[in-house]
Amino acid sequence: MKNKSEKEMTISSVEEDDWEKILKAVLAGNRDGLDYNLLRRLFSHPMVQTILPFLRLQVVKERAYGNSWKKRGDVGVLYTVARKWDRMEQIITNAMQKGEVTEKGNINLKKSTGDYETFLDTIGDMGNYMFLWVEWFAERYPEERQKMIMKIMEMK
Repeated sequence: MKNKSEKEMTISSVEEDDWEKILKAVLAGNRDGLDYNLLRRLFSHPMVQTILPFLRLQVVKERAYGNSWKKRGDVGVLYTVARKWDRMEQIITNAMQKGEVTEKGNINLKKSTGDYETFLDTIGDMGNYMFLWVEWFAERYPEERQKMIMKIMEMK
């Protein structure tokens, strides 16, 4: 059973009305409407703390490479994501061959890394490409983005 401090660390502890407030304020560009304590609780969640460094990584990469990731359209992005998937699959295959997979099926990351990047690097890159792709799609099809947001806001 979770104690009070663990409950505070969950995104699900953010009430439905609060999610609506956060999303509406962010989408409207109204930072003044955001409650500090609510944001503190949201930003203390491990998922948010994981996403933020990868967002920072994307900013750094964007400065270096620009928008080259979308140069060849949706098909090019798909192939980029597929290459990341292939890389993860290869790291897992290598780990299995070396006996570096736990009994629960998890990779022992302390032992198993790729030649040039770790498994976590690869997962993070793939996640960034996926978020970029969603963002780019939403830019091109704002009505679909709005439908997606409304659908998410209606979820309970």
